[in-house]
Amino acid sequence: GGAASLTDGREERQFVHADDAAAAIGIAMERHWEIDAVSDVSSGVWMTMREAAGVLSAAAASAGGACSVSFSGVTSPPRERLSPLLNGTLHRHWQPAIALEEGCRGLLEAYSAG
Repeated sequence: GGAASLTDGREERQFVHADDAAAAIGIAMERHWEIDAVSDVSSGVWMTMREAAGVLSAAAASAGGACSVSFSGVTSPPRERLSPLLNGTLHRHWQPAIALEEGCRGLLEAYSAG
């Protein structure tokens, strides 16, 4: 399969697996009295969408498939890059556990299974 991006893929994002995000919310609920009022559920790892597409393609290849992403020539409008708060109380009890490639592989397997 494949995907087409509406941008040139140079914009940066952070990715967190849904299971990791759910675990962070669960910890925040269990320890609500000690968690900072503002907490970021983030890995703190920035990557371009082109890099993320490369991870997705590698995950597909490791599962015996193929996934390509094409990018347009359109530059994404600039956005302020906000650094997540990674030294707060939430991150003393939680860190993301699922790597992007592992999450992509799981998604592709679930998609293939129907």
